[in-house]
Amino acid sequence: MTKDNCMVKAGLQLKEIPEEQEWKEDLVKVSLMWNNIEGISRVTSPKCPKLSTLLLSSNLLKSIPDSFFLQMRGLHVLNLSSTPIEYLPSSISDLEELNALLLRDCPKLVFVPPLGNLKALKELDLSYTGIKDIPQSVESLTDLKCLDTVGSQIETIPTGILPGLSLLQRLTLPTWMTIPIEEVAGLKQLEEFQGKFRSMHDFNIFMKSRPSDGQLSFYDILIGETLFSRDPARRKFRFKEVTFGKDSLKKGERGKDEIMLPRDIEHVQFDRCGLCNCLFDDFQQLNNATDLKYCYIGNEDGIECIVRLSLKKELKAEEEQQSSLMPLHYLENLQLENLQNFIGLIRWEVVPAVAPLPHGPFSHLQRLEIKQCGKIKKLLPRSLVQNLHKLNELSVISCAKMEEIIGDDESGGFGAESNTDITLPRLKILKLIKLPELESICKGTIICDSIEKIYMEHITKVRKVPLFLPPLNGQPSPPPSLRMIELWEKERGWWESLEWDQPNANSFLQPFVDYTPY
Repeated sequence: MTKDNCMVKAGLQLKEIPEEQEWKEDLVKVSLMWNNIEGISRVTSPKCPKLSTLLLSSNLLKSIPDSFFLQMRGLHVLNLSSTPIEYLPSSISDLEELNALLLRDCPKLVFVPPLGNLKALKELDLSYTGIKDIPQSVESLTDLKCLDTVGSQIETIPTGILPGLSLLQRLTLPTWMTIPIEEVAGLKQLEEFQGKFRSMHDFNIFMKSRPSDGQLSFYDILIGETLFSRDPARRKFRFKEVTFGKDSLKKGERGKDEIMLPRDIEHVQFDRCGLCNCLFDDFQQLNNATDLKYCYIGNEDGIECIVRLSLKKELKAEEEQQSSLMPLHYLENLQLENLQNFIGLIRWEVVPAVAPLPHGPFSHLQRLEIKQCGKIKKLLPRSLVQNLHKLNELSVISCAKMEEIIGDDESGGFGAESNTDITLPRLKILKLIKLPELESICKGTIICDSIEKIYMEHITKVRKVPLFLPPLNGQPSPPPSLRMIELWEKERGWWESLEWDQPNANSFLQPFVDYTPY
């Protein structure tokens, strides 16, 4: 393919398509993306028998005349995505060599003509369209490998359609759709899937249907209902994710269903699903989830802790050098929100007298956010902080009874003095907001040369900010990465009255302080 048989006029602010004489007979590819083309003349019927690819996405097209495609019977790829097009011409049905029909983000599109003649079609993208029904004759597209309908108005896939699409490798469905579970489970070639299952029972049917050597490459699965604003298809399958929605873990008529998590899960979310008091009591499989990077837990009344540890188990794990397989070892992002009975990340079954916390849990954690957890009083025991050498962001927001951010261990016997320095070598963002009972951030000093932004609001019981200011020419100097300290204007007096280990530390930080009006 040479420049002579391509017409590329993308992003030129065109308001009309090129004149008909510019559509040469030997054109193979035409790209008119990212323009302002609103319509196509009804007399336009370019003679381009060799045209293979036509890209009209991101224009202002509302309609296309039926005549436009009459002399483009060799089209393989037609992209009309991100346009306000309202209907497709019937001549689309005659593009028998079409491999890909891409209509993503066409919210006004409500009708697609019958597609039964498009036997070569491999990809059909109807995502984020106004279409309410699967186009006629889709079941006869036996070569179809990708069917995307997420974000469309389609409420159901009629029985009998999916069995005819046995070669499907990617299937995305709207989260409000009732999935024909037996038919989805029959798609043995499936590699990418996004959709919602009504119950754990249906989810387990799907999981059991997967070939032993046929793990999904990507998936985004919702079980039950959720309050989340879910838009996973726009992420283009970046993660392997399962979300447990409302009441999905509660006992049904058959009792409590087993939980069959994919072994390679990367993201897991829990929202009003009915967790018990310890996450790992419900999800023993997470012990082996070495790919797990992100965990969100929200709106759960029962949960009290993330993981329960015993001294006996952890000593054995250390002896067998299996700390890398301990729970949450590879977790990078942990978000906890509105957990009314949550009291701590880790809970010992028997409080040890001497041994420190093992190095496995949370040692890859980069972001920790805890919000609206009304019972927790101490966020991090000092022994856990030794594992947080990769932590980039720490946010603690609206926890009514929080008294300490980093506190002593329960037994007091972990070999770390209360006033020794703590190093967080990668922490960049610290947020402490609406913690009315907080009295201590840390006993001792926090060495954190990487800190960039600090947000502190409504923590006026705190008398000391234990941030170490490295000496420069005999005077304390701000951490080299510091950019901003954000405070409420009405708490200016609190800031100015804080105690510091180093003389005049407050004045050296003052240039970085930004007061936000109440």
